[in-house]
Amino acid sequence: MVRVLPARLVAPAAVAAAVVAGTACVAIVDPGVPGRYPSCPWLALTGYPCPGCGGLRAVHALTRGDVSLAADQNLLVVAAVPVAVTAYLWWLRRRWSGPPPRTDGAGRTDGDGLPRSTYWAVGIGSVVTIAFGILRNLPWFAWLAP
Repeated sequence: MVRVLPARLVAPAAVAAAVVAGTACVAIVDPGVPGRYPSCPWLALTGYPCPGCGGLRAVHALTRGDVSLAADQNLLVVAAVPVAVTAYLWWLRRRWSGPPPRTDGAGRTDGDGLPRSTYWAVGIGSVVTIAFGILRNLPWFAWLAP
């Protein structure tokens, strides 16, 4: 008998499959070898590394268990992994338990049923990413560059 995945779990399952497939690809195909992946357009255009530069090499190092090398390549990626895993597990838990309760304007959720903290997290993550991108290009923070 074939069991069908409930519709509310399709999106989390698709995201998990995409992350596992992408991570497996980066684990198998070493991004440290020139020509295996496209180069960063921002780096090619400006000569400065973007916040994501070194991210593939960091993921490759993490799949090998080398956290030190991964942090050297892109500290933001290493710091973002536990945050992303936690956010994914919260999302999966909410989807697993069914649709979120709607509120009557008490301020706990928005019209889509998402917690307002979701918007704060996206805003804070955006600010941290932009700050990281700027700081890693300053002479005092050269240690953040890949």
